[in-house]
Amino acid sequence: MKRKWKWIATIAVSAIVTIGAFAYAAQSELFTNTASLRQQGDESMKQGDYIQAEKLFTRALQCDEKHLGKNDPRLCQSLTQLGRLYLKEGRIQDAKASLQRAIKIQQDVLKPGLLTLTEMLNGLGNAYVCAGNTNEAEDVLTQSLAIREENLPPDSVEVAEAKNSIAPLYYGAGNFTHAEKLLTESVKTYEKKTGSDSPQAAEARNNLATVYIAQGKYTQAEPLLKWALASHEKTYGPDHPETALICNNMAELYRAERKYGEAEPLYKRALVIYEKNQALSNSGYVATLLNNMALMYMAKGNPSQAEPLFKRSITVFETLGNNPKDGGSADTVIRNYEQMLAGANRIKEAQDLESHRRKLLAANSKSL
Repeated sequence: MKRKWKWIATIAVSAIVTIGAFAYAAQSELFTNTASLRQQGDESMKQGDYIQAEKLFTRALQCDEKHLGKNDPRLCQSLTQLGRLYLKEGRIQDAKASLQRAIKIQQDVLKPGLLTLTEMLNGLGNAYVCAGNTNEAEDVLTQSLAIREENLPPDSVEVAEAKNSIAPLYYGAGNFTHAEKLLTESVKTYEKKTGSDSPQAAEARNNLATVYIAQGKYTQAEPLLKWALASHEKTYGPDHPETALICNNMAELYRAERKYGEAEPLYKRALVIYEKNQALSNSGYVATLLNNMALMYMAKGNPSQAEPLFKRSITVFETLGNNPKDGGSADTVIRNYEQMLAGANRIKEAQDLESHRRKLLAANSKSL
């Protein structure tokens, strides 16, 4: 009888071991599948297919939520990738929500101050910058930079990324000297660590060029933008949204220099790229670009070409909700259009437009 119970006990132990092995294999397969989805999403994002990237990242997140729960730190990778994607699409509120959730999960479960947290902080800080939330941006970006500087060498790529992210805050506050210092350091680190033609180096050069343009240092900005454009064309291709961004900034440089013949084809090229991209065809990027083009035509003395661009820009912003918290509003465009109308002695139309602008501002103030 004792032998029988021993045999039964042996069977029970074997069954537990077998079930455990199956559970481990299933979990291993889950991680492999979600990692594959995220990798495919990254590739789609690199190709500029943001809609497909979102589907893949969302599937990975849903799969993780189903098997791990909604508060497991392993969800943070998919949430961070979604946040980065939303930023590229100009969907600032969605980016903030995704990244804030990732940060909360990390901080609730893991020790604060971890390096893994800084990628999420950087993304959230960039979202705050786009939304004009400078105080919130400064808090999270300063925290990210401090963690990285404390734990990593000063010439690491991660520190360079944090400097590249926080520099626009100083630029926006008019502290061009500090912004220029941070970006120059970032460019040097990227060139050394990732190569002079890397997308990271190109982004830092683009940001540094923006600081130079704001100071009227056009001769210093132009070679940086040309280098960034060539790098993006090589990395992403000539018709990628990242390439369009550099085209717009180069056009802005030439508009500032009154080189309208050089600015116009770059604006048009960027617009075509955005319009062909399903995720961006009616985005804040398009609305901003249309306003920039309209200002160029105004400067050239062609208000008839500027007017439809102003109108379309306003329509796009209003379709998006005209929400400054989401990275853009029609307010500046309307003011520009008003000036054009007033200059053409179309006073009644300008007054009507001003009334419309005030209504939009009142609606926005209620939603804040």
